[in-house]
This record gives sequence, C-alpha cells and structure tokens, in this order.
Amino acid sequence: MKSDEKRQKIKKASLRLFLERGFHQTRIEDIIQEASIGKGTFYLYFKNKEDLVVCFIDEFIEVFEQIHQWVLAGVATATNLKDVFQGEG
Repeated sequence: MKSDEKRQKIKKASLRLFLERGFHQTRIEDIIQEASIGKGTFYLYFKNKEDLVVCFIDEFIEVFEQIHQWVLAGVATATNLKDVFQGEG
C-alpha cells in the first residue's frame, strides 16, 4: 500500500472514531485497529492525535483559502458577499 493511501486510511479511521466517540475518548490504539495498521505505521505519519487534528485543520484552511479566492474573483463588481453567492454581483 502506498504511503499516501496509508495516511488517508489513518485519517478516515480517526475521523470516523472522533465523530462517533469524540476526540478525548478515541485512543491511538482505537485508530490503528480501525485502520488495520500497526502502531509504528501510525507514528510514521503522525506524532500523536493532536498532530492528526492539526492535519485536518490545515486541510480545512487550504480548502477555505481556495473558496475565498473563488469568492474574491467575483467581488470586483459585487457590493457584498451575499450578492456574490446569489449571483447578483
């Protein structure tokens, strides 16, 4: 399995568990069991659970910045963001 696939597998498993159990109730052991990987594999990609959450936040910020750029492209003639989203700007 490629390294990016393993990383994605860890992220998907952890997100499922975080949503189901909550961050504090989810242990790294739960994540590795859900992802069907070894403990060492987890630590190849993430330092700890907090590092995993930082990864999710970084990805969110990246997507948000892309959306922000898309919105700004339509703001040149719009008077406000409501007009941009409603297609009136």
